[in-house]
Formats: sequence, C-alpha cells, structure tokens
Amino acid sequence: MTERILYIDPIGGLAGDMLCAALLDAGLDEAQWRQTLGQIAWNEDAHIVRSQTIRGVFAATHIDIKPPTGSKNTPPAELGHPHTHGQHSHTHSHAQAHSTHPTSIHSGPSPIPWSVHHRGFTEIAELISMSPLPDHVKEMATRVFRVLGDAEAEIHGTTLDEVHFHEVGAVDSILDIVGFCLGIHLLGITTIKAAAVPLSTGIIHTAHGPTPLPAPATLRILQGWPSIQGHPNHEQVTPTGAAILKALATYGPFPSMVIECDGYGAGTRNPPAYPNLVRVCIGRVEPSFDSSDSTPTDVIEIQSNIDDMSAELLSPLIERLMEAGALDVTLTPILMKKGRSGHLCTILSTEEHLESVVESLFTHSTTFGCRFTTKQRRTLHRTWDTVQTELGQARMKIGHQGNVLRQMSVEFEDAKRLAEQHIRSVSSVIAIVQHEHWKQFPHRYTGR
Repeated sequence: MTERILYIDPIGGLAGDMLCAALLDAGLDEAQWRQTLGQIAWNEDAHIVRSQTIRGVFAATHIDIKPPTGSKNTPPAELGHPHTHGQHSHTHSHAQAHSTHPTSIHSGPSPIPWSVHHRGFTEIAELISMSPLPDHVKEMATRVFRVLGDAEAEIHGTTLDEVHFHEVGAVDSILDIVGFCLGIHLLGITTIKAAAVPLSTGIIHTAHGPTPLPAPATLRILQGWPSIQGHPNHEQVTPTGAAILKALATYGPFPSMVIECDGYGAGTRNPPAYPNLVRVCIGRVEPSFDSSDSTPTDVIEIQSNIDDMSAELLSPLIERLMEAGALDVTLTPILMKKGRSGHLCTILSTEEHLESVVESLFTHSTTFGCRFTTKQRRTLHRTWDTVQTELGQARMKIGHQGNVLRQMSVEFEDAKRLAEQHIRSVSSVIAIVQHEHWKQFPHRYTGR
C-alpha cells in the first residue's frame, strides 16, 4: 500500500476545529464526512457551519459547530456571555469549568457551553465505541481522549475514571476530535507528521481569575514536543489540538513525498499580529521512490593492466564485458614498467555475474590476470519517461534519491537509434528529446 502522509504546519496555532477545517479545505469529501458524523447517537443536535474567510493574507476554511438555530441547547444565563475564542474550547476537569470573563480584552479560552452535561472519559469512550464509525477511527479518537484524560488526571491529582470533561465533553469538542480522525480515515492517511507549535506565555483572564499560558493541560500534553515562542496572552494551541498531535503524530521536518494537495484551517479570531490558521499538506510516497535505493550495496571491482592489445579491440572488449553482466567498464591510459603505454581496465560486477565477467575478460583481452576488491556504492533510483518526438519515441532517464529528483538525461542508445534512422547528429536528437520532455513532463522541472 502506498504511504500517504499528512504534514501539519501550525502557522498561527492548533485546535481540533482548525484541523477539521484544514482537511475540508484540502479536499476532504464533506458530504461523506457529514453523513458519517451524523450517524453518531448524540444526546444533543449539532449544526456544522462551514465558511470561507481570510486570515492574514491567506484564504482559509472555518467551521463552527453549534446548536441549530432555535435549539434548546443554548447556554444558560448564569454561565456568562459566550465570546469568540482563540481556536476552540479549552479542556478542563469538572472542577475547573469556566467561561470567558465578559469584560476581558485578552485572547484566551472562551467556551461556548453546549449543555450542562459533563461527560467522563468512560462515557465518551463508550459513545465512540457504540457508534457506527470505522474501527480505526474509533481507536484513534479514543487514543486522543485518553491523552487528554491522563493529562487532566495528573494535573488535578485524580484518576482517569474520575475526570469529567466540561467543554471537551460537549458535542462540539467531541466532533472536533472524532471529525479529525474520520477525516484522516477518509483521506487514506497512513502517517501524520507535524512541525513545532507556537506556545505563548502570559495571562488570560477567565471567570475564575487569571490563568497562565500555556494552559496546564496543553503544557503537560506537549512534554517532549518542540515548540517556538508564540504571541503573548494568546492561547494559540488548545489542549485538544495538543492531544491530537501527541496521540497521532510524530515531530519532524517536511517529509520527502509527492505533494498532492494542501489546505488552510482558520481559528475564530483574526489578530493583526499573525495569521491565525493551521496548514496541512497531503502527499504520497511512491513505492518506486523507496529511499532504500540510496543504501550502500556491495560490488566487486575487477582490475587488469593491458599493454599489448591493439587499441581498436578495446571498444569490442567493453561491449563483451557488459554483455557478460558487468555493471560498468572503464579504460584508463597508464604508463607501465619499462616505459610501456597501456590501459587499466576497471570493471564493476555483482557477485552473481563475477565468473562470467572474468571469463569474458580472459577471452576478449590479452591480460594474464586480474585482481579483485569488494567495494560499496550508492545509486540513484532510475525510472524512465517515454517522450514522443517528431523523430519517434525516446526515453528520458530520471534519477531519484528518495522522493527527490536529482538527475535527468536522454537515454543515449535511443538518441543514437533515432539519429541513425533520420541521418541526423546524435546531439541534435538529444536537444529535440530534451525540449519535448520539458513540454510533456513539466512537473519534472518545477522547483529545479
């Protein structure tokens, strides 16, 4: 199976809803995604609103998960006034549930309470388990919630079974996590990699007083994950976003892959200081691009000094050695003892063809002996593009190192054949093939 990679670049931050929006922006089948999510047996109704927006200078997709208009699941008055928030809802145990202070001017967690129902990890895991979701999606989503629950339990000195999520227990936040895992499944993603995340210091004001950044759960979850300095007093990475990274992704630079698509997911805020969005890139690793091609392999080098052989017989010698299975043959002019001029014949061979190559050397040259050494070599993986020209077909040899294109050259024997057929110079044929290759395979030249 072809490996398909999702690379997460948290340009301005990271949250579950931003990741879902980025997958939709990258081409996730929205109808299938919504239909599958709609089969989950919620106690609440959910309405997913998708919109296009601008963050900084980038067009991005934004999603908002909320009760349908006129729903009875509106937040009670005593929970405070909901405000737009940095990314999405903040994770808290039951004891720390809070909403944003109505007069706060700082960016930070500002949950939009979905209901007064505080789900525990066991209830959430059972809800996911009993759903018609694919088993792989269930396993991923449960893993993310376990990371969240373990962090909350450690922070508050309790156990996973005793932790009751407030905002993350609400249907909108569960949809963030399950929706991302479902999107990964529908897109056929096999590997998730991610960059360093922006983490801020400072204080955000909540209904329960000042809260430090990074949020305690986020900080605990991201232990061991590289970070960069964020913008003060802005919660750029939520616990939900952090848990998705920790549970499902590995840190690393941009991977070697054939890029297929990308997408941008926007947070709710639109701060002037930075683009509040996450970027995803999806690509594939072709089996023929396996980086194992660059692994050193053993070859046998055969050398022989030849000083009493007519020069006109040297070219046929090379041809016979190659026919016998030699990987390569070179002849180097040398000065031998007693001032005699000669040639050093150097042959590369595999163990499998060694005997036939040596037999050909003794048959078609005047040497009385040869010497062996075992060496290692690395080679680029070779593929061919077939180019259509006015003179006929010719192949262009492509050299890859992993997924990176390193070399391109016209297959000489093809150019020679066309030159002979049309009574042209080989160099002119090579120029024609190169020009047609550029027109017919433009993707080979992108970024070169």
